[in-house]
Amino acid sequence: MSGEFYLRFFRGQRTGQRRGVDDALEFELVPGGMLRYVNSTSYGGESAIRKEVKLNGIVVHELQRIVRDSGLLQQDDAQWPAPGRDGRLELECVCDEVHISLTSAIVDSVEVLQSKDHGGLEVFVNCGHDVKTLVLSLLTVHTRVRPL
Repeated sequence: MSGEFYLRFFRGQRTGQRRGVDDALEFELVPGGMLRYVNSTSYGGESAIRKEVKLNGIVVHELQRIVRDSGLLQQDDAQWPAPGRDGRLELECVCDEVHISLTSAIVDSVEVLQSKDHGGLEVFVNCGHDVKTLVLSLLTVHTRVRPL
């Protein structure tokens, strides 16, 4: 597993009547292993939570393996539900000299099955979930563990 690897995940939705995105979770892994994370909400006047973590090569390779093994790099979002007022899910990736940028509405499992391309949408949702879970776990461990 070599070459440049870039990954960006975004999930945003409106929770109120205001314009724009009210709740958003975004992270970006840039070449070199720097992970940038932003979790913003308009709830109660809260400010965005921002974190930056330098990942070692083993973790970057695992993220790359998750993306590669998922089949995400072969997907096309042309027949997926378009993002709307209720939210959007985005995943952009550069891996193995392939650059993809996929977008969908935020969907539940029933909407995935009803999609014209339910197989591709399922790959997208599952890969996004796997990557998000690993990144959030890493951030939790990083911010809770104190070096001796």
